[in-house]
Formats: sequence, structure tokens, C-alpha cells
Amino acid sequence: MSSTRLSTKAKSYKHNIYTNSCNTIITSLKRKEISHQFTFSDLIANSLRLQEIQKISQTLESIKTIKIIKLDFKNSKQLTQKGLFFISKSLKKLPDTHTLIINFAGCDQIPNEAIKDITETIKRLKVVRKLDLNFQGCNQITDDVLCSIGESLQKLAFIKDINMNFSGCYQITNFGIEKLINGLKRPSSIQSVNFGFGFCGDMTNEALATLGKGLCKFPFLENLTLSFKKCSYGEDQTKRFLGYLKQMKSLKRIEFDFEGCPSLEDASFVFLNQTLSQMKSLQAIKINMTRCSQLRDEDLRGIDEYLAQNAALQEIDLNFAECSQLQNQALIYVANFLQKRSDLKSLRLNFNIIEGFTDRGMMALGESLKGQKSLEKFTLVSKDSMVTDTGFGSISESLKMLGSLQYLHFDIGCTEKITDKFFEGLAESLESLGPSLKTLKLNVLWCQLLSDKGIETLSEGLQKLYSLENLSIIFYADQQLTDQIFNSLAKSLRTLQSLKSLHLSFEACFKITDKGINVLTESLHKSLLLKNIIFNLSWCGGITDESLKSLSKCFQRLQGLETLDLNLEGCDMLTDMGLWNLQEALGRNLLLREIDLKLASCSKITRERWEELVNNFANINSLKKFNFSSPV
Repeated sequence: MSSTRLSTKAKSYKHNIYTNSCNTIITSLKRKEISHQFTFSDLIANSLRLQEIQKISQTLESIKTIKIIKLDFKNSKQLTQKGLFFISKSLKKLPDTHTLIINFAGCDQIPNEAIKDITETIKRLKVVRKLDLNFQGCNQITDDVLCSIGESLQKLAFIKDINMNFSGCYQITNFGIEKLINGLKRPSSIQSVNFGFGFCGDMTNEALATLGKGLCKFPFLENLTLSFKKCSYGEDQTKRFLGYLKQMKSLKRIEFDFEGCPSLEDASFVFLNQTLSQMKSLQAIKINMTRCSQLRDEDLRGIDEYLAQNAALQEIDLNFAECSQLQNQALIYVANFLQKRSDLKSLRLNFNIIEGFTDRGMMALGESLKGQKSLEKFTLVSKDSMVTDTGFGSISESLKMLGSLQYLHFDIGCTEKITDKFFEGLAESLESLGPSLKTLKLNVLWCQLLSDKGIETLSEGLQKLYSLENLSIIFYADQQLTDQIFNSLAKSLRTLQSLKSLHLSFEACFKITDKGINVLTESLHKSLLLKNIIFNLSWCGGITDESLKSLSKCFQRLQGLETLDLNLEGCDMLTDMGLWNLQEALGRNLLLREIDLKLASCSKITRERWEELVNNFANINSLKKFNFSSPV
């Protein structure tokens, strides 16, 4: 396990201790402020040993006032039934715990009996309010575990929040689902449910009906999340399930994941829209239909006819990525719906890899957006499409009318017909959003027709975003971009005095050199509020130790920096000297909590220097988390 690292928080969080090693748990026992909450997470799973499990267990037993427990055993191949016996034993002595989160994802060696020991213990947690169990990929899990969990739930009189993920547990059948749902004997207390049954091939139509029949008995259920990814159900059973759904009068938020699932295609999708339209309390809808290849334009007609009736609806997230049969008419139906509802707060549309969408459909969408005067968050994902500057320009033009917009995300990468002209329109719109916009994310990776001129135009618009706090711009393998883009971006960064988070990615932009990196880093010297940085300069072959020297000086000046993600993979001209400068600079930053440093394929960096760097960061007390990739 890694060495002791203890992260102290602000006064308002003094009762929360976040750790990532067993040694930290034992050391933290000596701290007097531990009296209310305790969280154990981020285990280095593959090195977990029985002795360390015993240490965790002993520590849990010795702190009598723990309210929140989080145990993360993700991908722990060495976790055994004996180890979990010690955890179960300690949990039995903590009856006042109100939140229990255990992550067993990827623990495919754990037998049913070991999980049942944990579920038996849950019965003793009389006041537990939130239960989160993740069994994703635990392929030995059978119906016996679900029966045991169901029995445990019967004892939890105050449970409000249930999260359980059984994705990939392919031995689960209808019988297990029925026992799990029947265990919820006190539905009046439950407000939030999240069940994941993706890739559960043995679940049949009856399981879907059973799930709906059980959930509709919860009179105060407000949040419902269900995942049926890659599951197949018949149309009749899907309608039965949705029929039960209509009886849930108190629901405010619904999230359905039907990725790769044919169960809600054709008439069933229309029936879904009819069902949602009758749920008058709904405030947020999120539906994932990715790779539902039989979905057609006419199936989306219900969005126009039915969803517009939901007066309370304020947030919509629709994902139709890779639905290959959709054409412009589907986009027009969405646009018609938006014209009928001008009071939305959040809108996210994912039309990724749909070749049937052209400028005609996108222009209709753009026109409908002009009326969204209350919109605060807008995300459009439309990578690898046939849309040109004209279609996306219509979206940009509509932004001028959105005076309340605080969050804007454009993801239009791999679009071959996007040119510098798109940035001209976007820059004009950004000027109108200056007073309100807090977050801007722009992904134009692999848009080969973009040049330095387009970035210069974009930068002029960025300079008007006086309130911007988060900026993300992603390029990839652009053969035209040179160091000139940093001169343009530098002018913007000097004016963005409210910036807290910065993400810039120039992966495989091989014309970028040390000169450009130096200009970039110099522009950040007055960024006093900057806390989070992500720089991706991987496979930029023109970068040398001079760039690392510039970056090191920048990170040393930014004394408020808390998290750093620096990707230098494939920068083959970097040497030990450059790494030494980086180590020295980061070692002086007292607030730095997380570091992610990638140096794979940097062949001039020696293993000795690498190991010295890793050992150095292991001794920085402020660090909560660090990840490295070896250069060799």
C-alpha cells in the first residue's frame, strides 16, 4: 500500500476524513476532530491483503460515532470471504451509521456467501438512510444475493436512498428481482431509487413488469434511475412496465438507460412519451437510446405531441447517438417541441454519429432555440456528422438570444466540413453571453480545416466572457495549428480573471513547440483563482525540457492550484532534467491535492529518475491522490 497521506479540509468539513491507504486510517485515529464521519476509499485494490482488511475492520470498530462509511474494493482480485467476514463483523458494531457505500465492481472472485455476510449485517443498521451497493461485473452473483438483500431491506425502517448496480451479473433471473423488490416493505420512506441491470441476459419480460409493479407502490418516490443496457424485452411487457410508471404521481426526475436495447423502439417509444406526458410532477427527464438502430423519425413524433404538455418540466437530456435510421425529420420534431416550451432551464442533445442529419435539421433546431429565454445549460453533441458551418452557425446565432445561459458545451469533433467560419459566428455570440456564461466547453478534435486564424477569432470572443470560471478547448491531430494559437489564447487568458478551471488539449499537434508553451504559461501568471488545470500535450514532438521548465514556473506561481492533470505521453525529447524542474515546482505547492502525470513513451527519461519522482510525491502530505504512467 502507499505511504501515509492525510488530507485536511476546511473547518466546515473537519468531521470528514478522506484517505487512500490503510496506514492513514490508523494514523488518523490520533486526530481529535474525528468524531462524526469517516470515509475510506480509493484502495490500491490489487495489493490489498488480509492483514490490511483486519486493520480497516479494527479501525471501524474503534470509532463509535461513524455516520458515513465508504469502502471501495473495485477490481480487488485478492478480496476473499475471510476478508469480508472481518468487515461484516465491524459493521455490526456500528448501528448508528446512516450512509453505507460499498463498491465491489470487478470483484469477480467473490462468492455469494461472502456478499451474504455483508447483507446480513445490513439488517443491524437500524437508522441507515442511504444504501449504495455496486456489484458491476461480479459474475458469480446469483439470485441468492438478491434474496438476501431483500430480506435485509425489510429491517430498514428509515431507508430513503437506494442505489444498486447489478450490471454484468448475468446469472440474475426474474426470481431474484422479485425477491429484491418484495423486500421493500416500507416504501413510504423511499425517495430515490437507482437500479442497474445492464447485460443481465437471463432477465425476461416478466422481470420488467415485476419491477414496475413494485416501484409504483412507493408514494413519495421522487427520483428514479433504471438501466437496461443491452437487455431485450417484448413490446407488451414494456407497455405493462410503463403502465405501472404512470401511477408514480410524485416522481420529479426520471433517468432511463436503454443503450443497445430494442425494447423501446417503434410504438413502444411513442407509448413512453405518452406515459411521461401524464406525469405532471416531472421536472427532469434523461433518456439514453444510444445504438437503438431500429428507431425511426416517426417514433420521435411523440416528443412534439406529448412532452410539451408537462408544465413542470425544466431539464431534458436526450441521447440518440448512433441511431442510424434517424433523419432530419427527427431533429425537426425536437425543434417543434422546443418551440412549444420556452421555459426550459437545461437542455442536452446527443446526436453523435448520425449521418442522416444535415444543415436543414440543424437550422430548424437553431431557430427553435431562439425562444429559450430561460435556458441556463445547453449541450450539443454532434460528432462525425454531415453538418457544415451553415448548420452549426445557426446554433451559434441562436445563442445571442439566450441571455440567461451559464453553461455551454459544443462537441462537434470529427466533422469534416467545419472551418474557421464557424468560429467567427461563435465569437460574435460569445460577446452577447459575456455577463452570464460561467462554463464553456468546446470539442473540435480532428476538424482538419481549422487554422490559426479561426483560433484567433475565437479568442476575441473569449475576451468578452468576463464571468467565465471554467474553460475547456480540445483539439486533436490538427496539422494546421502552430505556436500562433498560443499568442491568441494568451490574450484571452489574461482577461479571464474569474477563471478557476482550465482544460486545453493539443494532442498530436506536431507543429507546437517550446515557444508556444512559454507564451501560454506566461499568460497565466495573474490567474489567482485558478484551482484546476488539465493540459494534454501528448505526442507533440516539438516539446523539450524548455517546455517543462516553463510549465514548472507556471505551476509554482499558481499557489491556489489544487488539481493538476499533465499528459506528456510520446514527447520523446523530454529528459531527466526537465522532470527534476517539475518535481521541484510541484513540491513547493502547499495546496495541491491531486496529480495525474502521464509520461509513457518518453524514452529519454530514466527509470532511476522516475522512481525518485514517485518517491518524492509520496512524501507530500497535502496530496490526496496521485497517478503516474511510467516513461518506460
